[in-house]
Amino acid sequence: MITPAPARSGSATPKTSTGEYLTVEQAAEYLNITDHFVRRLIRERGIPFVEVGQIVRLRRTDINDHLEGRSVPAVRRWVGADLFATRVVTLASASAWRSRATSRS
Repeated sequence: MITPAPARSGSATPKTSTGEYLTVEQAAEYLNITDHFVRRLIRERGIPFVEVGQIVRLRRTDINDHLEGRSVPAVRRWVGADLFATRVVTLASASAWRSRATSRS
């Protein structure tokens, strides 16, 4: 008969002074993406990771730094008089074209 291993106390992932190490599944949950996508990022070297043998861990601080470097700034688009004027001219041109087309027939 096989007896179950005793329960481990503490966290399954070690903590360091630079941050907590996450498993692939924990990193996926943290980023709100699938673990398959995290593994793809690791395979393509798209995200920093630590590898010890076949064990892969990701530091939370590395993930945060990586995300900060990849953030895309918002673009402010001009919405105001120019956009309104363009629409008015376009509508006026369309209605003038329609009136010319109907008067010819």
